[in-house]
Amino acid sequence: MTIADLGITADLDGQVAAVVGGTTGIGRAIAEALDEAGADVVPTSRTESSVREAAEAVDCDVVCPTDVTDRESVEAFFERVEREVGPINVLVNSAGVIQESQPVADLTDEEWELILDTNLYGVFIGSQLVPEYMPEEGNRAILNVSSMNGDQAVKGLTAYVASKFGVKGLTQNFALEYAGDDIRVNAIGPGYVETRQNEAALNDPDTKAAIHGRTPLSRYANLDEVAVSALYMVSPAASFITGETLLIDGGFSLK
Repeated sequence: MTIADLGITADLDGQVAAVVGGTTGIGRAIAEALDEAGADVVPTSRTESSVREAAEAVDCDVVCPTDVTDRESVEAFFERVEREVGPINVLVNSAGVIQESQPVADLTDEEWELILDTNLYGVFIGSQLVPEYMPEEGNRAILNVSSMNGDQAVKGLTAYVASKFGVKGLTQNFALEYAGDDIRVNAIGPGYVETRQNEAALNDPDTKAAIHGRTPLSRYANLDEVAVSALYMVSPAASFITGETLLIDGGFSLK
């Protein structure tokens, strides 16, 4: 399925989009949607082989593995994008790690630091640094990939939930900080999304029945639905939206 199949049109011709965490899952789907909309897309993640494969999929010559928890690594990535492709119109912060469900008493400092560093500090670094590499005018947008768990507690996911609550707060504060420069900062909050990585787990009959039963639309989202929502939020069509987190959860959070 493509964004055209969903009846979505967006013109990002001539714009440069850096997608951090853009090699798998939601980030990869967003990168490919931006490419389809005409943007020059530069995806990155930690692993060179993954970055190379994702870059080839969007006809990008820049292969620059990046550690989102390392300021110098992120800065080097932005510098390469600006130098080899052009000033960055759109930054997507999609890098993230999940947490195995566990009692909070069993959560180690190492697990806490990994999740918070990747999911929250990585968003902070990228959002703080990128304006220096953006054009002086025109469409400029930052999109953070959060979660529906940025709005609700989940037993057993203390570190993950804390990181996503934090992303919502960062999104709002950066929106205030950058409004005077006409840089928009928003987030998306996906719910249960079926990907190749989690397809087997989500289609366990008991799991599927429980989640579909709790979701008013009675199904999982697919990656294209999340990607087109992201595409809208970074496009000029959303030029008067900033500081918002768009939930993409089929109504799950309503119950």
